[in-house]
Amino acid sequence: MTNISQHIEFLLRDNDCVILPGFGGFIAHEVPAYYVEEEASYYPPSRRLSFNATITMNDGLLVQSYMKSYQVDYARASYMVDVTIEQLTDMLDEEGCATLPRIGTLTQDINQI
Repeated sequence: MTNISQHIEFLLRDNDCVILPGFGGFIAHEVPAYYVEEEASYYPPSRRLSFNATITMNDGLLVQSYMKSYQVDYARASYMVDVTIEQLTDMLDEEGCATLPRIGTLTQDINQI
């Protein structure tokens, strides 16, 4: 899962959403700077991630990243993304969770059929 995590992390630097085709999308939300009085600490602006399983349409962003990184054509990159997403789905089905380094941990929804 490390390879896809690296692509997602890289793409989220310049994009507010990265879609894993047929799986869902990671969305970056801006968090303004804030001050916590009890700690006497200022926190800088940042971004937090959320995941939306209903955003599944392939926008090509992830596939393009694979094309550039692995020097392959669209069909091969698309296949590589599909295989990785299938592995991610299998891990969620078998283990109930999947960790994407530097992104977060996805967990299987107990009510999902």
